[in-house]
Amino acid sequence: MNSALNESHVCLIKKWSIFQKMKTSEQEIEKYLNEVAKTVAAETVRRYPGLLQEIGKLEKEHWFDVYPGVLANFRQQGIAFLKFGIEGIEPAQIVRTDANGWFRAYVYGDRSEQHEALFSALDALIQTVPGPNGFDLDINGPGVGYYYTKQLSPLAPDKLTDVQYLTSYLLEPLVSAVEWYNKHSKEIVAIQPTRIERV
Repeated sequence: MNSALNESHVCLIKKWSIFQKMKTSEQEIEKYLNEVAKTVAAETVRRYPGLLQEIGKLEKEHWFDVYPGVLANFRQQGIAFLKFGIEGIEPAQIVRTDANGWFRAYVYGDRSEQHEALFSALDALIQTVPGPNGFDLDINGPGVGYYYTKQLSPLAPDKLTDVQYLTSYLLEPLVSAVEWYNKHSKEIVAIQPTRIERV
């Protein structure tokens, strides 16, 4: 037998009922955050007819997207060309105070080598237009596919548990991203693949 328990385990066993209640509370908080996020996605879609939403990854990966229907299968390539979303929708990220958290809003493209010609054209356009209000240009960042990101500040417990406040807090950057798209949608929809020379 290779496993053994130490004093920390003994302490946990003594407080087992409290530990179980804390686990239940954690699950309830995560369910609450998911419900708020779904509300935010639905409200964004309601405000902007023609938007679609993707919330299938929310419970496991803690993010959701909205994206224009016209970009859902851009140029019959099977990709949602641009998406706007929030990630890091989980307690550990939302209350995190260091600079390495990923509770943020984003403008993202389904980038892949297969579609590089399309995204090269988008890269060129992005360099010529101002970004969404409050967002940072992230085209050269470490995360592949991110065009703009907005780091969201950590939330205190009283703000996190205030449904109205949290809903507005998540909605604001999404609205900024969608408004940015609406302003530049003609140029984005008109994008043609850039000719890429192979060496």
